[in-house]
Amino acid sequence: MQKIIPKHFGFTLIELMVVIVIIGILSGIGLASYTGTITKAKVAEAQTYLKDLRDSIRIAHISTDKYLGQITGNWCSDCACRSMNLKDIATTNSCYTIALSAITKIEQATDGVVTGVTNNIRDPWGGPYLIDENEWEWAATPCRKDVIRSAGPDSLLGTADDVVVTLGFSKKCP
Repeated sequence: MQKIIPKHFGFTLIELMVVIVIIGILSGIGLASYTGTITKAKVAEAQTYLKDLRDSIRIAHISTDKYLGQITGNWCSDCACRSMNLKDIATTNSCYTIALSAITKIEQATDGVVTGVTNNIRDPWGGPYLIDENEWEWAATPCRKDVIRSAGPDSLLGTADDVVVTLGFSKKCP
């Protein structure tokens, strides 16, 4: 019996191109999923910090019997941060220094119950965590809730991707 030897070995150029296209599609899907997972993890990290800050503010309210604006000495700590890109702003920028001062005063108002909140006041995208002290900011409209937030992935305050925690009233609202 005689063996038949094929005249060509390997793959054709078209077969190789099909395999390369399939690998490219699969890697593109994997990269998109990975990017989405990273963004979700950063949002979760920001939410965790904001919830810790919220708890610190509650303790400060109880310790001092003051409104948040009285504790921080500012009724709009995030006002200096509006209309600017907050990604990696300098520590000398007024937005950063006011945010740091407000969070430091909150930590101090807890009388040592809370520590370490000021160790890193930057969100996962490089901007500072921000506070808008609203409760009793205006006597005419005293029942406005305080808000703490991260500017989110786009680092612009007031856009749809902001990570926001609205605080409950510290005292009974009339």
